[in-house]
Amino acid sequence: MKWTKSVKTFATVCTTLAVILFISGCNSAQNKTGDSTPATFSGSTLSATESRIQSPARDSSSPPTYTQYHLNMDFLSQSTGYMSFDVTNGLNDQSDTITGVKKYFLKTTDGGITWATISNKSNVAFADFINTKAGYCLEDTSDNPGSTAYTLAKTINGGANWSSIRFGDGNIASLQAVGLNVLFATAGELPKGQDDVGSLKVYRSVNGGSGWVPIKTPPVYHRQGLSAMYWLSAAEGYVMCMEYTGQGNISPKTLYYTRNGGSTWSIRARSDDPTNGTKVAVGKMSGAGRGMGSMYFYSDGVGYYNSLSESIFKTSNRGSDFFSVNPHGNYGESISDFDMVNEHTGYAYINETDTLYRILNGGTNWQAVITPEKIASQLQ
Repeated sequence: MKWTKSVKTFATVCTTLAVILFISGCNSAQNKTGDSTPATFSGSTLSATESRIQSPARDSSSPPTYTQYHLNMDFLSQSTGYMSFDVTNGLNDQSDTITGVKKYFLKTTDGGITWATISNKSNVAFADFINTKAGYCLEDTSDNPGSTAYTLAKTINGGANWSSIRFGDGNIASLQAVGLNVLFATAGELPKGQDDVGSLKVYRSVNGGSGWVPIKTPPVYHRQGLSAMYWLSAAEGYVMCMEYTGQGNISPKTLYYTRNGGSTWSIRARSDDPTNGTKVAVGKMSGAGRGMGSMYFYSDGVGYYNSLSESIFKTSNRGSDFFSVNPHGNYGESISDFDMVNEHTGYAYINETDTLYRILNGGTNWQAVITPEKIASQLQ
């Protein structure tokens, strides 16, 4: 899950709703390096992307119209990827009246240059593929445009058909597939900020979703809630917790690590807390503010996370220290969807530039790939 594509993002964020997604996926300790290799979860929990394009009014008595795009991507390799893609048309009036919504589930085989519909299932909110045939998704089954209600489904034919999987009690919020049978999910109430940190719990399945058991999560500080997670295997994983200070976008974070399936957790890194002057005593994390997006870690200690409206940060030593790898990392340039294929290659969508980028050489090089307007034009 992408919330740390992180399980379905623990950290998914809708720019307009500021909703935190939760947890990302991985494929046993293997990377998403090819079509025949199991996929790593592209987490951050549903990392969601939205951009709005305004069109001129037809006459002086009518409000201007807009087109808004919402996307969530999962790449198996540098060439093959999947995307849920929504196109919303509306009026820029006082209530932002929606005049139409179209939903698509897409696939690319050329690194995002061209996209095509692969399924008549249009309500896929997030997908986590293990290979080009098998994968899992969360479907949005809510009838209310202002809310979401996710159900779990599986495909074995590349997304052409999906079969529902019963999750059990609770509202599933995010998903990560570590392999064909090992899954992680979060369920419960999402954090609402300030003193409401939500009630998300982490669950694990070792039989492809047929059965789920809760796992122990870190003992968090006051006002801290789960924000993202990434699992390398059924036993080894990371969880990011974020504190809701009630002071604007300031959100101090703590990174936890387990190698025994959550029986015990250790703190790998913390960010300074500007609200009380607290300085970290363990690994230093940047991005104390502005939310949480996706998170990814690998067996060699390389890891990434993104602070939603700041940058992408990288570690080479399991969190002992982090540094920015985003050349667009200025305030106001928000990375609303972020997906790593392996330690060196990934994709990121930046709202302000309205562009999907390919990340190469561990963040050293960035290549502009496509805009959502061009994706939409390929579907007409």
